[in-house]
Amino acid sequence: MKNIIAYSMEKLYKDLEEADKLFLSSGMKDMELYEKQLAEAARKAAAEHMAALYSDMDRMLCEDISRAEKYTIQRHDERQLLTTVGPVCFTHTLFRSRKDGTCHYLLDEWMELDAHERLSSRAEAEVLAEAVKTSYASAARVLGEDSLISKTAVMDKVHGIQTELPFPKPEKKSVWNTFMLRQTRITFTSRRKTEQRRRAS
Repeated sequence: MKNIIAYSMEKLYKDLEEADKLFLSSGMKDMELYEKQLAEAARKAAAEHMAALYSDMDRMLCEDISRAEKYTIQRHDERQLLTTVGPVCFTHTLFRSRKDGTCHYLLDEWMELDAHERLSSRAEAEVLAEAVKTSYASAARVLGEDSLISKTAVMDKVHGIQTELPFPKPEKKSVWNTFMLRQTRITFTSRRKTEQRRRAS
């Protein structure tokens, strides 16, 4: 893990250094471009670091002796996950259980990633929040130009949440309850008028 961090920091350092050189060569005039380049460098470094870490975790699963007693390696596949720092591409290995012959991506199960999920949990939260505030079209672009999703995918996410967390329907008032409420109001009004006449006399 230390090697991964060192590698990520080295790449980030080079990108920051390049941004500094461009900014200084412009006479420190274009602050907007400089800020954008720094943000992109940090975002890129975060995505690459996540990808490297996930792939390394998968490698550890492949080399684990206790895992080899229960699962055999079938193949190595690539998976892309859209996150708030951009697309993260990493290796995940398909294993077959020695016990019942079922196949599993152990890394995905370890990280609690659904087999068909394209968004990280944080990215999904941002997409849903934007969809509620604005529109499906805006939500489809909220993760950035390198992580675009379709408006249909956003709509499916929103409808999926509504299915999982249905809003309670308002309780319908029965005819009897409505009748009793009216009678109570009539009785109360009548008593109040009687009391007013009594005081007046």
